[in-house]
Formats: sequence, C-alpha cells, structure tokens
Amino acid sequence: MNLSAETVLTTLGYSPREATFLRIVAIHSGVFLRRQYVAFTGGGPGNAAQTLVTKLVGRSHGRAIPFGDNKTVYQVTYKGIYRLLGIEDSNNRRSRSGWLLKSRLMALDFILAHADAHFLETEQEKIDFFSRHFGAKPEQLPVVLYPARHIGGGATNRSFVERFPIFIAAGSSPEIKPNVAFSFVDDGQTTVSSFAAFLHRYSPLMALIPRFRLFYLADAPTKFIPAQRQFERLISGTPGSVPSHPDALLRYFELLKRWQEGTTRFDRDQFAELSRLRRLYSGLEYDALFEKWQIASFSAFPPVVPISAALPGGRQFVPTLMPNDYRFLCEAKSGRDGKSHPRAGLQSAARSPVTGRRTIAGRGVAASTETSTGQPPQQPTPKPHAVSDPVVPGSGPTGQSFAIPHARDR
Repeated sequence: MNLSAETVLTTLGYSPREATFLRIVAIHSGVFLRRQYVAFTGGGPGNAAQTLVTKLVGRSHGRAIPFGDNKTVYQVTYKGIYRLLGIEDSNNRRSRSGWLLKSRLMALDFILAHADAHFLETEQEKIDFFSRHFGAKPEQLPVVLYPARHIGGGATNRSFVERFPIFIAAGSSPEIKPNVAFSFVDDGQTTVSSFAAFLHRYSPLMALIPRFRLFYLADAPTKFIPAQRQFERLISGTPGSVPSHPDALLRYFELLKRWQEGTTRFDRDQFAELSRLRRLYSGLEYDALFEKWQIASFSAFPPVVPISAALPGGRQFVPTLMPNDYRFLCEAKSGRDGKSHPRAGLQSAARSPVTGRRTIAGRGVAASTETSTGQPPQQPTPKPHAVSDPVVPGSGPTGQSFAIPHARDR
C-alpha cells in the first residue's frame, strides 16, 4: 500500500496538519517561522504553533535558531524526515547564512500565499513537466555544471539549482499548455546583473512557453523598474522601456522633490533610480505635472497600481512586494552548534535609507563584540550595490536619510 508523505510523517508523532506543513517546509525551504504555521492553519488555536515547535525541537527533528527582536527561525534537520519524503540528499537541513535563510523564508511565504496552486517540488518533477508539456530538451533547461570533487570523477549537471518556486496556476489544463508561473527571490544582496544572469539561464526554456508569469519577490521596491527592463530586454529580444505607470511617475516626483529640497541623503541606488526616471520623464509636460503634483499632493493622479509588464504571447513580469519584515535575519549568524552568534556592532548598526534594513559589515561572518582593548570595534560603512552608474546633475544633497514606507506584518 502506498502511503502519502503526510501519512508517513504522522508515524513520527505529528498530526496530519503538522505533517502536511512539515512536508512543504522540508521540500521548499527547510526553515519556517511560527507566523507561517499560523498562516498555513488559517489562525487556529493560539498554542498550535508552540505545540509544533515543541515536538520538532524536543524530538531532535529540528533546531531553533534565535535572532534579534525576539525572533526565532525553526529548521527541519532530521535526516529521517527527508528520507521519508524521498529527498534524503536535500541540503535544506544544513546550516545556512542569514541571507539564505531570508531567501528561503520569502519563498515559503510566497508558496503559502498561493496555496491553491500546484508547485513543482523536485528537480526531476520540473524536468519531467517541461519535457512533457513543452518539449524541453536537456540543453534548453537552466543547467549548472558542477566540477568533480576528486581527480578522475565526472562533472555533474544540475537543473533549477536556484530552487525558486515554480507553480502551475489553478485551473490550468495540461491538455492546452498549462499556465506556468516562475519566481525570482531578491534577498537584498541581489543585483540586477544577477537577475539578468538568471534570465539568461532560463530564457531558452521560457522561449518554449507561450504564456507565463515571472514573480519578482522583494521586500523593497528599489529594483523593480531595472529588473523589469532586464526582463523586457532579454525575454522579448528587443530593448525594453518602462511604461508610464502612475507609480513610477510618482516615485520620480518623490525623489526629485527630495533632491531639490536637499533634505535627503541619497545612496548610489537612489542616485541610479533617479537618473533612470529622469531620462524617462524628461520634458516640459512632466515638469508641468511635477508643479501640479507639488500643489495637489497626489490628487492629480489616479490610484497607484502595481507595475505589470505583459509582453506579446502573454509573458508577464509581476513585481511583488513582500509584506513581512525579514530584517532580523541578517543581524546574527547561526553556528553549527545551533546557537546564534550576534555580530559585532549589532546594537549600533545603521539602517539602510532605502530598505530600512540594518547594514552591517562582514555579512555571514560571526565577529567578536569587543577588541583586545575591550572597546567595540569600529564598523566600516557598507558600500551599497549600484545598479548602474548614476548621472544626476547638481551637487549632492545633505540632511537626514529616509526610508520608503512599507506595510509590514511584524
């Protein structure tokens, strides 16, 4: 008799609901937060999440990784669970940096938000799906070559190594080319060039699919516009342009106003964004609209709508601003002992003016909180990742930094 994965996990003492959630976590992320289990259950009893994590840690099936702000990440580490699910070699059970944990938790939030969709879970399932429905050949799949670990060993080809969620929309009919949705997770360290590299790897496969959506997941909107331009340029094969959506125009007016007032300290990403928008919205008609906007204070424009670029054939770029707060994940590093090691200068870390994150030197490295002299070490100012060289006329503004407002569930 064939038992489902959820039924198999109940043999370890978990309820059917807990087993279903742990299966999703083990396959897609390896880690989860209590709020994510609460979201999965639709609220449920107040102690349901505590019951699950108590079982997981108490039975040595997982570990708790404490972070700042009284946040705890739970990781499924028991190899037996992965063996029961048929993914014994999964690296989800291994120690990860805060940035990778952030990427995995963002992906899990996205999966839980699309509970009615069918996600392709394993590398082989993805290969079989695209081969069967779209005739994808091995050379058309997003493959990464891993060299041999020892002399005389053969190299290994792996597909879909990013493991970003891919799903088939609910209601898709396999007989008439399923409606596919890809995703890309921007963990905050990602640059537009790395997104372009992702598109290059996936473009042969995407060329076979007449209609699909690509969700760009981020917890800050700063790279939505340049990422959209990369998507349009590389997927359509023609130079892309940013549509004149109200949100992009309003963003330009906000940056321009702050620049002219000199009350905002701009970093390189903001310089680059203002430069791009200035080239898009240069002209007397936009200057006149800017004057009206300053007087009318948004009332001259229709409601802001998300950017959504659809290319011929139904290929769509969907920027998705994640509503949750992930900043705490980059404030400490977990060691192999399962304990959290705070980074140097954590309490005095500055927040990024764009994302609101604390920016700390030495990402992914646990540092001592004091020097040999007993004084806290000085932290060098982190260098922001520039999307492109900014070209903005005028002298640099001075004043206090600002943060783009976000609606976050803490």
